[in-house]
Amino acid sequence: SLRSDLRIEPSRRLKLYYKAQESKALVEAFRPHILSLARLESLEEVEEKPQSSVAGFSKDFVFYVPVSEGVKVEELINSYSRRLEEIKKSLSTFEQRLSNENFLSKAPPEEIERTRESLQELRLEKEKVEALLKALREA
Repeated sequence: SLRSDLRIEPSRRLKLYYKAQESKALVEAFRPHILSLARLESLEEVEEKPQSSVAGFSKDFVFYVPVSEGVKVEELINSYSRRLEEIKKSLSTFEQRLSNENFLSKAPPEEIERTRESLQELRLEKEKVEALLKALREA
């Protein structure tokens, strides 16, 4: 979740802004539940991204958390930049392994499949971290 990605304590109540197309009626219908379950101080519809906020996305729904809500942007950028470098190194290792004919011919099929799955998981994590870094840099 964006809250955990931004390392905001679960107990802290947040202001959340959102922009929705088809989901607007759904958000309004479940507003009390969303406020309670997400531990929100407020939930407000906006047309534009509020200044100094980080965006999260879900289908046709965009939500924004103001950076002033206890988010330490520089710390997060540094931390996620380091994580991105670790991911890139691991990706390189797995890609080399899967391009090695010796590995492919001698390794058990289960090991090859695990390596492919790990590679796919790392690619997805890389996309997520890159998107988060972009959002943090734009905040």
